[in-house]
Amino acid sequence: MSCIFHVISGLNDGGAEVVLYRLCTSDKTVKHYVVSLMDDGKYGSLLRSAGVQVSCLSMPRGRVTASGLWQLWQLLRQVRPQVVQTWMYHADLIGGVIARLAGVKRVFWGIHHTMLDTERSKRSTIWVARLCARISSGVPSTIICCAQKALEVHRDLGYAADKLQVISNGYDLVRFCIDGEARVRLRADWSVGDRWLIGMVGRFDPLKDHENLLNA
Repeated sequence: MSCIFHVISGLNDGGAEVVLYRLCTSDKTVKHYVVSLMDDGKYGSLLRSAGVQVSCLSMPRGRVTASGLWQLWQLLRQVRPQVVQTWMYHADLIGGVIARLAGVKRVFWGIHHTMLDTERSKRSTIWVARLCARISSGVPSTIICCAQKALEVHRDLGYAADKLQVISNGYDLVRFCIDGEARVRLRADWSVGDRWLIGMVGRFDPLKDHENLLNA
């Protein structure tokens, strides 16, 4: 069976992490192997319970260790995956370069940011993204963006335009659908009657732009 080797910065609760979890647990056509640069986070144990093999490199947040790089290279040489898919900037940089050094030719980077500025993103994140842009013509075979806006932002940042491709985040429309009973129950619980309600799903972070919703 073919193997896809995923490298992600961490497995805590977040958008990219849950997309990775859904992909690995829904796709049974190939074997999925997940490597976290840091620790198990929330999804490590959940992935293992679903039969997905997970390894953690235990790198401290914001730091790269020689032992972690060596362990990643050894895992790649041991597993010998057909494809390496990396998730987010730090994993794109580290996972992409080490995968190439380990002899993997098909490397897919993953971009899950739609904006990069000093007010909303860490300077270290911006620096890593700029470095990825410089090596994007040589390391990845394809760069997967979660939205058209993300593609445009990273194209303008200097990412190899011919490698950028949009694959939107998917949702389970059986699970996330209109539920009339839930509507009645929640309105009763909140005592709001038939008044208009406006909601937003997302963590409380400037990147999610709650201010724009409130202004609107």
